[in-house]
Amino acid sequence: MMQKEQIEEAVKQHSDMLYRIALMRTGNVEEAQDMVQQTFLRLVEHYDELDSEEHMKAWLIRVCCNHCYNLMKTPWKYKRTDEAMLPEIPDNSESGEQKTLQKLQCEALWREVYRLPEKYRMVLHLQYMEEYSPGEIADILSLDYNTVCVRLNRAKRLLAKRLDKEEFWNE
Repeated sequence: MMQKEQIEEAVKQHSDMLYRIALMRTGNVEEAQDMVQQTFLRLVEHYDELDSEEHMKAWLIRVCCNHCYNLMKTPWKYKRTDEAMLPEIPDNSESGEQKTLQKLQCEALWREVYRLPEKYRMVLHLQYMEEYSPGEIADILSLDYNTVCVRLNRAKRLLAKRLDKEEFWNE
């Protein structure tokens, strides 16, 4: 398989995951799409340096996070409030039917996750949406394993408090 085909396969396989991560970090659809595009441009430049599929996936996540971080520290993004950055949740209801209680709870949870500080949002997203273990998250984010565990625990407690459902996160 040629390098071009391998990169196209990587784009197909990882673009949705990277988009979710970028959207979680930026709160803006267009900016998230830009971050994903910049990430894949970097992949083209550094493809030969990646030695396995898992290495590539972790590398893509790290590069996407770095692009988002650089965007978020720019002056026009840094001053915005979390509330201003909340993305709209698309209304997927067909023919205007009333949403079910489960959909409303999911939207409430999603909004509360987005209101968390970024350091908590990211570890929650990687664990529950991308199904990484705390050890893998530590490697991807270049953090200590214990730091990841503490952030996950604090994020769960903050969400439970905000959702007023302490039993929600008991595992």
